[in-house]
Amino acid sequence: VNPNTVQKAYRMLEEEGLITSRSGAKSEVCALPDLVAALRSKLLEQEITAFVRSLRQSGLEKEAALELIDRLWEQKEESV
Repeated sequence: VNPNTVQKAYRMLEEEGLITSRSGAKSEVCALPDLVAALRSKLLEQEITAFVRSLRQSGLEKEAALELIDRLWEQKEESV
């Protein structure tokens, strides 16, 4: 991995408030619970958006999609 890429990734993580870095010291994770929750929400929204787009492209009607989601929601996690 290019060192510049790693440095850029660390800088982005620091800008997001996920890590703190000090010169000559190791970086530390410092994500606050509210920040973690917001990031999870954002990622989940992106995943759901892609899923809905897929459902639409497959020609599935909204009612049928909701029925499918409801059925899968009720299944045990091991079988999904």
